[in-house]
Amino acid sequence: MNDKRCFILALVVGVCAVACGGEADESQQLRIYLPRDKTIASEVIELGQIAAILGDDSIVPLANEIRLGQFSVPGQEIIIDRKTVLSRLASSGIKASSVVFNGAEIIRVRRDEDIIAADRFVETARDYLREQLSDEQIKTLKLIRPVKDYPLDDESESVTLTALMSSRRGNRMKHVTVRVIRDGIELGRRELVFSVQYPCHRLVAKQSLPTGTQITPGNTIMEKYMSNT
Repeated sequence: MNDKRCFILALVVGVCAVACGGEADESQQLRIYLPRDKTIASEVIELGQIAAILGDDSIVPLANEIRLGQFSVPGQEIIIDRKTVLSRLASSGIKASSVVFNGAEIIRVRRDEDIIAADRFVETARDYLREQLSDEQIKTLKLIRPVKDYPLDDESESVTLTALMSSRRGNRMKHVTVRVIRDGIELGRRELVFSVQYPCHRLVAKQSLPTGTQITPGNTIMEKYMSNT
């Protein structure tokens, strides 16, 4: 609601500026204000969803329904410029000479989506690793790279996260794939990499020993340390 009020206010200011400078050309029947960014709920982008439009009552309803694009994947951002708007208007019979723009040159449009927080992916992967490595005495699991949130295009449908060991294996790192599943179908995945450290012990000398000195409990001590091997 606040965005729409801002759009209309900007248009009113623009119209007043034209009025103060002289009468507008009769062919300028449509005034369009574009914000820099807009988030919408629907999958299909229509001009009326992202812009404020003033003009002849016979043209505005048609302009509002002009299709400018469609989201195809979660998290997608679509950039629309004035030329694209003019082209789509022209295809519906609205001439470029009858259009006056205010606002931004381009607009970035995003879809209002629910997300799976990155923390859920990390928690799922950690639990999986601890289960897989249950026979080993793990001390720490350190996430190597940050994980992004996963956008969902339909909040009404529940999803589950399942983890499996990635095909990428290493001695020092554990690679885990966390899959986003809905109704048995994989929607997407995140790859997580952990550094795994284990508590270890080693025998060290209490002080520097000459070469050939016999190792005994009296001149050595058992030391604890962490290792990823």
